[in-house]
Amino acid sequence: RNKLPMKDANFLSRITFWWVTKFIIKGSKQTITNEDIWALEDENSAETISKEFQAEWSREAERKKLQKSKGDGNEKPFLTTIFVRMYWRKYLFCCLFKLIADFFILSTPYILGKLIKSVEHGTSKKEGITYAFILFILLVGQNLVHQQYFYRCYIIAMNFKTLIVSSVYRKMFRLSNQSRTKYPSGKLINFMSTDADRSYQVVTYLVVSWSAPLLIIVSLLSLFRLIGWSTLAGLVVILLSNPINYLSTQLVRKYNQQLVKFKDQRLKLMSEIISGIKIIKMYAWEGSFMQKVTEIRKQELRFVRKSMILSASWDFSITCLPFFVSLATFAVYVYIEKGVLTAEKAFVSITLFNIMRYPFSVVPIFISAVVNYNISAKRISEFLNCEEFDSNGYIRLPGPCDASLNIEIHNGSFGWTPEDKALKDISLGVARGQLIAVVGQVGSGKSSLLSSILGELEKVCGSVKTYGKIAYVSQQAWIQNKNLRQNVLFGKYYRNEAYKKILRACALETDIELLPASDLTEIGEKGINLSGGQKQRVSLARAVYENADIYLFDDPLSAVDAHVGKHIFENIIGSNGLLKDKTRVLVTHGLSFLPHVDHICVIKDKTISQHGSFEKLLESNGGFADILNQFAKASNDNDLEQSIEKEKSTLVDDDHDDEIYEEAPNHPVFQGQISLHSQGGILTTSGKNLYRVIDRMTDEQLFTDDVVEDEEDENETENEKWKLIEQEKVETGNVKLTILMKYLKTIGILASLVIVTCGILQEASLVGSRFWLAHWSSLSPITAKLHRNELISVYGLLGLAQGFFVLFLAIVLALASYRSSKKLHFQLLDTILHCPISFFESTPSGRIMNRFTKDIGGLDSSIPTNLRTCLVDGMGLLGVVYVISFATPLVMVAFIPIFVIYILTQRIYVKSSRQLKRIISINQSPIFNHFMESINGASTIRAFGKVDEFIDENHRRIDHLQRPFLANIMCDRWMLIQIKMLGIFVALFTAIFCVMEKGNISPGILGLTVSYAIQMTQSLISLVRSSNGLEVNLVSIERINDYISKPRETDMMIEESKKILPDWPQHGEISLVNYSVRYRPSLPLVLNNINITIKPKEKVGIVGRTGAGKSSITLALFRIIEASTGYISIDGVKISNVALQELRSKISIIPQDPVLFSGSIRFNVDPFQRHTDEQIWNTLEISRLKKFVSTLSGGLDSEVQEGGDNLSVGQRQLICLARALLRMSKILIMDEATASVDMETDLFIQQTIRKEFTGCTILTIAHRLNTIMDYDRILVMEKGEVAEFDSPKTLLADHTTIFYSMVKNAGLLGSI
Repeated sequence: RNKLPMKDANFLSRITFWWVTKFIIKGSKQTITNEDIWALEDENSAETISKEFQAEWSREAERKKLQKSKGDGNEKPFLTTIFVRMYWRKYLFCCLFKLIADFFILSTPYILGKLIKSVEHGTSKKEGITYAFILFILLVGQNLVHQQYFYRCYIIAMNFKTLIVSSVYRKMFRLSNQSRTKYPSGKLINFMSTDADRSYQVVTYLVVSWSAPLLIIVSLLSLFRLIGWSTLAGLVVILLSNPINYLSTQLVRKYNQQLVKFKDQRLKLMSEIISGIKIIKMYAWEGSFMQKVTEIRKQELRFVRKSMILSASWDFSITCLPFFVSLATFAVYVYIEKGVLTAEKAFVSITLFNIMRYPFSVVPIFISAVVNYNISAKRISEFLNCEEFDSNGYIRLPGPCDASLNIEIHNGSFGWTPEDKALKDISLGVARGQLIAVVGQVGSGKSSLLSSILGELEKVCGSVKTYGKIAYVSQQAWIQNKNLRQNVLFGKYYRNEAYKKILRACALETDIELLPASDLTEIGEKGINLSGGQKQRVSLARAVYENADIYLFDDPLSAVDAHVGKHIFENIIGSNGLLKDKTRVLVTHGLSFLPHVDHICVIKDKTISQHGSFEKLLESNGGFADILNQFAKASNDNDLEQSIEKEKSTLVDDDHDDEIYEEAPNHPVFQGQISLHSQGGILTTSGKNLYRVIDRMTDEQLFTDDVVEDEEDENETENEKWKLIEQEKVETGNVKLTILMKYLKTIGILASLVIVTCGILQEASLVGSRFWLAHWSSLSPITAKLHRNELISVYGLLGLAQGFFVLFLAIVLALASYRSSKKLHFQLLDTILHCPISFFESTPSGRIMNRFTKDIGGLDSSIPTNLRTCLVDGMGLLGVVYVISFATPLVMVAFIPIFVIYILTQRIYVKSSRQLKRIISINQSPIFNHFMESINGASTIRAFGKVDEFIDENHRRIDHLQRPFLANIMCDRWMLIQIKMLGIFVALFTAIFCVMEKGNISPGILGLTVSYAIQMTQSLISLVRSSNGLEVNLVSIERINDYISKPRETDMMIEESKKILPDWPQHGEISLVNYSVRYRPSLPLVLNNINITIKPKEKVGIVGRTGAGKSSITLALFRIIEASTGYISIDGVKISNVALQELRSKISIIPQDPVLFSGSIRFNVDPFQRHTDEQIWNTLEISRLKKFVSTLSGGLDSEVQEGGDNLSVGQRQLICLARALLRMSKILIMDEATASVDMETDLFIQQTIRKEFTGCTILTIAHRLNTIMDYDRILVMEKGEVAEFDSPKTLLADHTTIFYSMVKNAGLLGSI
């Protein structure tokens, strides 16, 4: 990394930030990348900050506990307290710089008065020029010291944000189950975005708490010295404004609390939508979710609008308060004290009023920042203090011991919450090297038993001990967005021999050979470009490579074909497998494995009802016998003993291993890249087993080879083209004017014209009032006294006009920007919901979420504010230039080269700053991606003991974000010093020219000109800052518009749909005619010239290896992919002529992975609320869910947690069945729907489908071949073509068919 050059810079370079110049110039000549940016110092790194915070938090927690024990209070640690303890010394040092800067600011009016007085009273020009140079020195000193303050303050604020993001991530791994329910992913993302930003902002404004009162008090004292007791009139006006500010503060607090609440809800729902987008599309639920998000957004925007209206009143108050103070002061001075308003008194007073104007303007922002921060601090503190996993009773020793048991549970009762017992009265001991199987019905508590061993459940009573490292394979495989090798290694060193042997044992070798970049091929989020079986086998390989002492398998073999499961059991899990000397707990629904385990535990009614060897349990009558009977029924075998013998022989007989029918990649990027030698459709290798049984070896032998340097970078260029996740687009150059015009168009042309007009009239009123004051102060005392009513009235009217235009501008902008926010969010949401699936496969969810968090947040608040300030500052600068040029035209000679330098400085700065801020926006997405990935895999990460490694990765990503952030802070300081120096030189030249023109210029005009020249410094800075801020925030519009313009699916409504009968399809006949399809234009066909007709009410099983085209047929029917040639028709109607919404709503699907959404059970079954409660209850009764739902306190309105976490996988699948029953479409597709459920649930689902869908056409992508043996016809797919299509009986009669080989390999020939 690049070392920070500041450390080697000299004093002058450091105080002027001149050392940044080289970086700025480089950025103006070429595009800045992450590699060009300096490294963070250790004290600013996430790891250092996080460690310090954790130590301080722990000390504070102990102190609070001690206080509570003494009865002194029961408060818990608070975020602000910890922050103050960590940074109070550094912040005090910052305040010292601010104090010095304020001294320079407050000295300026005094020197200005001396300068005006020297000209007014005819003293020598030399004295006037001396005061001009003193003024110059004060302004330079203020400039340099101010930037040192801001630099240090922003570093502290940046570290505060780092502290919050890292602590939220760390805490996420420790949450108890109750806390996880309370804090869903959307809320946690809000902590890391909105709340972290608010915490950053409050630090930058914290100095206002003492600096603003200081500036106001000293300014009032200076006014008192200048014009006496009249100052009290201004003070009264200030005091009268306080109740208004207090009321505004309370309203801000109220609005922001509601705003945050609805924002949390929206982000939580968006997170679920992105995760479940494929199911949403297949169910045609886009409209329902669109409506749900829009309703939440409507409530959110209601409070955004109220906040904007309140902001408009603030703008009026900020603008008018200094004016009313000056008006009251001058009126009292003229009318009551009978004073004469001279140029010195008028413009020194105006300068003091301008000094007070800044604290007055920033105090409301400070109050708002404090109010918002207090809300955020309370939320974050509550989160950091929320309940964590109770480790009492869970003893996890790091290594194996001499004890004979590796797992011990004594009298344990466990629950997802203390009140809800998932397991009760559990006592279990697993010996070292023992293999035990856990069996039971859906929802009985099998997975909960593994969770209790891992410490994932709340312990109600009892104890759990484990000895040694644990590896865990979850029921739903968790895959990282990395390449396949990285997923298997999981942070461990690459050992070539062990790695290859494990891949072979997990039946992954052929899959890897078929991947375009071998095992360096990138795997998409959640393993989106792998099949279910492939994901599970990668997860299994990861566990084996971990070389742990204890292995917990949560039914991993259910996601693979029977012969693959047999291979994995033999080579990994079984008594001769790689893990034969390890302690293994296997949850399974496969009866064939049970005779070959050491011990079996039967879970029934949330407890261990039986346990013992297979033979022992066979002799008893109980839960195990029930399970065996269910299996016999599922196998169509009425003789239980024959069924058992057949299954036992299936596992031990190697004859079926001669040919392995195995999976291959199914993702579109892989299609057409496969070159296989096949014979009769079955993958073979010279007549030998494709997956030969590997040499038996112990784990010590497995990992004896040396660590090999990872070869990932060798073929980096070649592999880059196979990257699935696209790099986020980084725009270069200026933010296009079209982006601003698009935004103004959403605001409205009329509203835009009104806003610009109000900005011009506002500045004209201000300049007019200043010229009027110059005219007033130049009059003789007698003339001024005679016309004082007129002078005060006109001055007051001009000030009121300015206030009116400010208020009108703010209100119009607030209402117009509200409409813009509403419109752009709707367009973004509408586009995202209707983007093709390929978009979600190649775009990380965190990147999409960034649009709905950061970018929408900027759209709601930052952009309207920047637009207003940019307009006001631009008009203000024009006003300053006009006044100076009017009074002293000669200054324009010096102004022209200064203006040229200003333009050049701004241009080279803006190029670097713009690119840095784009990099900042890009670097935020990986933090959210990693966070979402970690949430999904939290249980696996904890089980493997990898929490610290993931926290380190989080720290690296935070540092990756903060590096450009810090560089931008440095560049801002550089720019402000340079631009301010230009303004200071303008002030110097103006003052000198005014002194030289003594006698030719009135004191009033001189005072006006010099005060405006001093103001020019701030005007230049304000314009650069606001225009840069607007351009930076317009990047949010740029990014939102980029997504709005993304390609969408075919139009949801087309004219031909109107001609289709409302009850279409009436029969369910499906025809594919010369049908070919590819996933993308540049890729080969995945279905090639398919010609089949499926008759009405026919039941068709679809089989073939993954990648053969099974899933492609499903996607084609739903028009997830569109035809290249040919067509599909349903009941004679081409589906290409049917609107997508119409088509998808008429086809039902029961997917392999059951997806549920947070909300009620009613919403998950019937999101459009088209059915009555009676219909839903009837459906639940048929689905065997009525009893379960009836026991819940809310019934149909009972809450379903995010992802259905409070339901078992089997229960989730039954809810998917209920959806299909409620829709009762003429066409039903089952996509390996029973792969993850036990035999009984599988049997029940199959029976229900046969009974309830008798009048429907059914297409089943088969995982368990026994479920389709009684179907009307079997469709065998190979390489995107129809290999076989006939009845099972006909296909089995021919021993050369692919289907016959599959049935033979599955060991089902004997049962037919």
